[in-house]
Amino acid sequence: MTTSPVNNELDNELCEKARQLGKHTTQAEVIHKALEVYVYYLQKRANIVSQQLAILDEFGQIDYDDDYDYKKLRNFKRTG
Repeated sequence: MTTSPVNNELDNELCEKARQLGKHTTQAEVIHKALEVYVYYLQKRANIVSQQLAILDEFGQIDYDDDYDYKKLRNFKRTG
């Protein structure tokens, strides 16, 4: 992968705010940290989506006990 300077396309005010808030010394550190956080976010999102898809795959595949009566359980009164 080739690298190219992107400084001309960056929002300098935004980079400066991030540099100050993050206590970074250079714009390169700001960009590096921003990319780390972005990649982390994308990986977490992909993981959540895959977990949701796995749940959807299982949906409707639960075998209930033949004696299970949801209507009877609605009228169940707890004591105590």
